[in-house]
Amino acid sequence: MIRKIDDLDFEDEFRRLSALLTASAELHGADPDENELSFELLDKALFRVREIDQAFRDEGGRKNA
Repeated sequence: MIRKIDDLDFEDEFRRLSALLTASAELHGADPDENELSFELLDKALFRVREIDQAFRDEGGRKNA
């Protein structure tokens, strides 16, 4: 969980999200097992974006995501 927005390294966060989304896109296809893993990676990326958004709002920022 993110305590303060100042604790975030946005370059690292974007790199992490890019890796998760790229892996998810590459896995998504006809194989049901790979599809399940693809959706798990998407879920991890979305969870992190929501954590960042909540930290931003807790700091008094506008609702962005």
